[in-house]
Amino acid sequence: MKKTIWSKALSLFMILLAASASAVQAQAHAKEDAGNHFLPEDTTLCANSYLLFEIPAEYHCSWLSIDSLPLPYGQDTNRFLIQGQAGTDGMGGGVDARRPSTYLLRYQHQDSATASFDTMQVYALIRPMVEIEMDSALICRDEPVLVSPDYALVYEPFYETEWSDGSTEADLESNIGATHTVTMRIKDSLNSCGFIPATDSIVLVWVDTALTNMPAILRADTTICPDLELELDATVPYVSTQYQWRDSEFPEEILPTDTLFDPNPVYIIEEEGTYSIVLIDSMGCINAMNINVQDDPEECKPNLQIPDVITPNGDGLNDDLTFQELKYCEDVEIEIVTRWGQVVLKEKVKRAEDFSWNGCYKNGSRPLPDGPYFYMVTYKNMYGKKKVQSGTITILGSTVKSLQ
Repeated sequence: MKKTIWSKALSLFMILLAASASAVQAQAHAKEDAGNHFLPEDTTLCANSYLLFEIPAEYHCSWLSIDSLPLPYGQDTNRFLIQGQAGTDGMGGGVDARRPSTYLLRYQHQDSATASFDTMQVYALIRPMVEIEMDSALICRDEPVLVSPDYALVYEPFYETEWSDGSTEADLESNIGATHTVTMRIKDSLNSCGFIPATDSIVLVWVDTALTNMPAILRADTTICPDLELELDATVPYVSTQYQWRDSEFPEEILPTDTLFDPNPVYIIEEEGTYSIVLIDSMGCINAMNINVQDDPEECKPNLQIPDVITPNGDGLNDDLTFQELKYCEDVEIEIVTRWGQVVLKEKVKRAEDFSWNGCYKNGSRPLPDGPYFYMVTYKNMYGKKKVQSGTITILGSTVKSLQ
């Protein structure tokens, strides 16, 4: 490879570039127009190479620092060697190459009374290096984490990074559970050193969300009976899960690290408003839910619905008497009698889904004949007042003709 720069003095000097044991030689002249005469204004230097400058002997030369202080190569030398920043691995490991090095050449022809100056910036090209501190990490769903690798200290405009998702930022912000790989390389147009790209990876693993799944019993919109308490229960079957109830909406910002959590999942409220429940698992993953509670006197009225016909013929259709709905009723008791007042069923009911009557005497195996029967349901409403609801239910399709 050859580079040519023309000099006023048309004098030859050499730039030698060496990599390992081999050397590449270029002849150069400085040119007539403005700018440097002997030195390139900007150049790159591979970490495992060097630059050798030899200025013609008829010039008196001094090499100066950017502050015009003589460098320790003698006050009058025509030979100057710049070593690449080899670092600990011979290719730039451990080197800080974020800024170029500036060199100043003072030269004066032996027949001239004045001196001139050339200024050169050398950009070190070192081997790309990237390291992610952890091989894997647990992350919460919907909560991005920031992955910040350690990179070789390089002059950034000459290098580029790319993640496996296509992003080109130095850091990765992601909430995707997957393997994420980052690649650091010298830009193709500048990679005269032939350094290969560096890569590293991290596996982000989602934490099991079962620990903070909201129970189905909680609804975002619910009602409260006026002057009564309402119990909100967020219990999940994991002892490591903690809870925090708030008398307000859950804030958008992340909870502070000193936030106190309670092992109690139950919360008692007495008035309408917006409440929030926060669940946090042993990994610090959070799930939050806002619950809007409103007064609704109509909704809180007892609602007890009983069908008026059953057909206990064994066809699987309407064979049993069940409560179609039993809402806002407590201490429920049902009694069914014949037209002559004989009691054929008397039971206490705690939950609607726990009760059914098969049309037999006292819910046994002796069928009752077709015909009308009378029922009376007593219960307490949500305010503790005793109520009674009565009506008629008819049995059709029975296999017996009379009550025995």
